Parts: sequence; C-alpha cells; structure tokens
Amino acid sequence: MKNNKEKKKSTIGLWLLLIVLLATAAGLTYLKYFYNEKIYYPEDIKLNSEIEEQLNEITNNFNKDTLTLEKLKENIVIEAKLQNDTIVVNYKEKNITKEYNYKYNNNLLETEIDEETEIFNQIFKIMVYATQKRLKNEKREEIDKYVNDFLNNENEIEGLYKEMVEANIITYNIEITKIIKPITEENDLEG
Repeated sequence: MKNNKEKKKSTIGLWLLLIVLLATAAGLTYLKYFYNEKIYYPEDIKLNSEIEEQLNEITNNFNKDTLTLEKLKENIVIEAKLQNDTIVVNYKEKNITKEYNYKYNNNLLETEIDEETEIFNQIFKIMVYATQKRLKNEKREEIDKYVNDFLNNENEIEGLYKEMVEANIITYNIEITKIIKPITEENDLEG
C-alpha cells in the first residue's frame, strides 16, 4: 500500500512538473512571438516625420542662405547637417574651425556657447533666417534688425530667447514655429 501511495504522489508530482514546464514554454512562446513592446532608450528615439521634415527644411534653408553663399566666395565654409534631432553647423576659415549644435527640443532649436563671438552671431543670424524662411517670413532687413537688437540686448524678441545657465554658459533658443517680432506690452496682452 505504501508503494501505491508513493507511486500516486510521484505521478501527481510529475504531472504538476509537466504542467509547470508547459506553462513556462507557453509563456516564453508568447513573449517571443506575440509580445511586441520595444524598450526605447533615449538614443533610439526617432523624430516624427513632420518634425524631421521641418528640421530638414531649416537645414536646407541654412545651406542655401545668401550669407552662407557669400562666405563661401570668401573661402569660408559654413555648412549645416541634420543629425538625429540636432542641426550641426560647421564653420571653417583658414585655421579656424568651429562647431555649433542646434538641438531640437519642443519647437525650439537650442544651442549653448561659452562666449559670444562674431562667428557665433553670424551663424545664429543665418539660423534665424532659415527658420523664418520656413515660416514664409522673408523680410530680411526686419529680421536683421530684430536679431541684432536681440544679440546686443537692446530689445526682447518673441521667438528668440537666451539664458545664462552657468557663469560662462549661455543657452540660445530659436522658436521654429513663430515669426519673430519685438515683445511689447501690446503683444504681452495678446499672448
């Protein structure tokens, strides 16, 4: 009788083990073939096509801008390339090489610099022209005045922002969905 009880317990134990193994195999099969949730890491995040198209247009406008082409005649190469969510601008003149990264973040192109130079100001101005051209604002003299006022801290301009982040680091932002204009009390009441 003991032998029968032990056989029964052994058989039940084997059946339970078989059920656990089948459940594990079924679970693994489900995970492998039917569970498609992908784990995204920050470097895997891809821009949606509309934003990528806007950034491509800004990059192309930058490379075709009259200031960029004029500098090329002076043997100064200013070139922009879109890399992921960043427009990378390279400046090359004789033995001067600079790189500025304009990272896209929530409708803003953001760049950080440690010192404001004439080279940076030229590139910033071309980037503003490129974003404004995408918005069909091609009033170049007006844009020129607004950007100069902004860079010289003479006037606040809607769509252009700068902030001192650390002692020597300044963050500049260009809003890619706004036509730039001076901020006035009247504008503040509207928006």
